[in-house]
Amino acid sequence: LSWQSQLQVTFVVKDQLAREDGDGALAQGLYDVAVTNADGQGATSALAFAVADRPHVATLDPPLVCLAQGPRSVTVNGTGALRIGADGPSVSVDNLELTPTLTSCAPLAHPGLDAASCDALTIDLSADALESGQHAVVVTNPAPAACASLGDVVDLTVVPPPTIDAIEPTGVCAQTAGAITLTVTGSGLLRVDGTDFTVTVAGTAATPTAITGCAPV
Repeated sequence: LSWQSQLQVTFVVKDQLAREDGDGALAQGLYDVAVTNADGQGATSALAFAVADRPHVATLDPPLVCLAQGPRSVTVNGTGALRIGADGPSVSVDNLELTPTLTSCAPLAHPGLDAASCDALTIDLSADALESGQHAVVVTNPAPAACASLGDVVDLTVVPPPTIDAIEPTGVCAQTAGAITLTVTGSGLLRVDGTDFTVTVAGTAATPTAITGCAPV
């Protein structure tokens, strides 16, 4: 507690601030702030102090991207991402810090405070912004509620583009009757949520069959 003047006093709110009845830490919500002088006279500011939960990250949409051939957008879904005035949360993907676009927001019921809690944050990733692999996604709220989603383990998977190493056979007779079977060998050919990669031959779509050599990403 720091006395500034008859009109101002400053106090530090520590993370172990607990309820008066001793029943655990302060839960998320709005609280009255009361000041009492030594002579017993006091004043109360109703619902003046807000306690916010840390942001939570639940899912990414999509959870897997390729950045080798262009930029991509990813939506971070969760709860508790705060906008306080003109300041919004930040999203870090490993060491890459990004400013998201906020959606699915609801105002905080705090008198005199322009703030909102958002459930979806969209980030734009430029081409080649991240190497292939798993990258941790963390949301951090702005001050003075600068908590982060460090308790959530949500990774963005970045994959390289597909490659074609060989085609067998490399040529056929134009007069060959019936269907022609081609075997394509390569890497980075993905099946995502049951949907396989596509193949085109001379601009004509072909449905891949007998897909082998698969491994989880």
